[in-house]
Amino acid sequence: MSLPIQKSPRVIPHFFSSGIVRGGILFVRLRRTLSFPNPRLALVWIVLAFAVFPLGCVSRMESEGKPSGDRLSELTAKRLSLAPEVAWYKFREGLPVYDRKRESESLARLVNQGKTMGLPSGRVKTFFTAQMAASRSVQKKLITEWKMGGQLPTAPPRDLVKGIRPEMDRLNSEILIELARTLRRGN
Repeated sequence: MSLPIQKSPRVIPHFFSSGIVRGGILFVRLRRTLSFPNPRLALVWIVLAFAVFPLGCVSRMESEGKPSGDRLSELTAKRLSLAPEVAWYKFREGLPVYDRKRESESLARLVNQGKTMGLPSGRVKTFFTAQMAASRSVQKKLITEWKMGGQLPTAPPRDLVKGIRPEMDRLNSEILIELARTLRRGN
């Protein structure tokens, strides 16, 4: 004897709209776009997808009409999309990918900015440490390809200090705002 199954009109369980699933979907999309030659880079993306993105990825409508997690994912993807430009500039100028002092200063600024918004320092630090690690991984991959004779970009690089970093700072501020909105809503 089987029990009758009640069908409801296309109700998606909360789990499927959660940040874990969205983070996983974003990971799969980015995984298809970027090839990960080493397991460490894949691990960075797994951390981003399953540990960091869920901070703000529960479906809640924002004033712009977008779910909070969609906006946060969009901003983090935009931030990461700057990595090839950063890599091209650093490659042309002979700069190292990792600048410990600069990243520490940037992270401290972001943590302080997050504190003023009521964000826990640990969450801000975890989130942006993962963002910076992902960006470095993309940069290293591209620079390695270029050094091995891969096709170089045809356009001259945008200035890192006057062009790319101000855009990244703007995105960082927007990301912090989205994280704060998420926490205020109790996610």
